[in-house]
Amino acid sequence: TVAILSGATPGVAFGIPSSGVPGEVHLVVAGAFGAGPAFDLATDSHLTLQSSAFTEDQLGASIAGADINGDGTEVLLVGAPSVDSPAADGGAVYVVDAVDLATGGSLDVSDLSGIQGTSKAARFGQQIVPIGDFSADGLDDVAIVSEATTTTSIHLVQGGKFTDNK
Repeated sequence: TVAILSGATPGVAFGIPSSGVPGEVHLVVAGAFGAGPAFDLATDSHLTLQSSAFTEDQLGASIAGADINGDGTEVLLVGAPSVDSPAADGGAVYVVDAVDLATGGSLDVSDLSGIQGTSKAARFGQQIVPIGDFSADGLDDVAIVSEATTTTSIHLVQGGKFTDNK
């Protein structure tokens, strides 16, 4: 999956939701490319988001940028639909703020805020879709899809309503 971020920290984020191992998300900030025409994950500066606590979490299955706090800067929203906390395959969506986006290096999802799915096999975070200021409160809102075995649900989350799971 790929997301383009604009604002104070423009860049490109891409998710690698691996099977059998924790997924990864990489963010390349504009201007971070080295001397060549292609970006090299081994040598060029970028932020890597990983999960040390969950295996098979599908971190990066969905990613999107949205200004959910109204400061004019997009945050990166990262879905991990197979996270087992608090329910097996309940899923989660994590928020990577602009300060973390600009630092480079590596972050673990356990250090991030976000929303967790609470139902077994809900797979919350399978898709993340920024929908603009749907609630007319000045903050970007987000539609988050849960794709359970027999049902699909769309959750509308107002900007500013992402809870802290730290």
